[in-house]
Amino acid sequence: GFVALACARLAEQGATLEQVVEQAHAAVRNVGLYALLESISYALKGGRLSSAASAVGTLLKIQPLIRVRDNKVSLIGQARRRVKGLQSLIDKVCKEVGDAPVRLAIHYAEDEEEGQRVLDTLKSRLHCIEAYLTRVPVELGVHAGPGAIGIAYHAEREATGLRERLERLGAQAKEMLQSHLPQS
Repeated sequence: GFVALACARLAEQGATLEQVVEQAHAAVRNVGLYALLESISYALKGGRLSSAASAVGTLLKIQPLIRVRDNKVSLIGQARRRVKGLQSLIDKVCKEVGDAPVRLAIHYAEDEEEGQRVLDTLKSRLHCIEAYLTRVPVELGVHAGPGAIGIAYHAEREATGLRERLERLGAQAKEMLQSHLPQS
């Protein structure tokens, strides 16, 4: 979603196809998703987790924290209390984004008010330039479960490509040479 939106904005500004493709590659490096699942049992039912891990997690009432980045899903932590899990998600996103301008999307399974609270907290801690609050689509909800909440982000970091960096370095080198040459 965020990568497509970034490319569409650039295309609307009259960018070339090459520039749009370069933006897509840069944007992919600056997007991610963190999520808190209410239970790991839905991940098991969806084939995302082993039955032994699910049995232990269900017995202990563990809520897994996951991260999706570069098309990889990682278990990054767990929480026994929802409040702690949500705070951990918020802290991880804030650390990841830093002071970069950011676009956010909060995805909630059932509790819209909780999603709004998470969004409000993030907006107070980050330089948010755009935000969405959406319900988790059914096809994802099957794996995430009814209490899931996710935070997707796109950090607007400098996204200059190799060609642009080389051009900038070349211009800097030219300036340095000219400043050291005798004036005529």
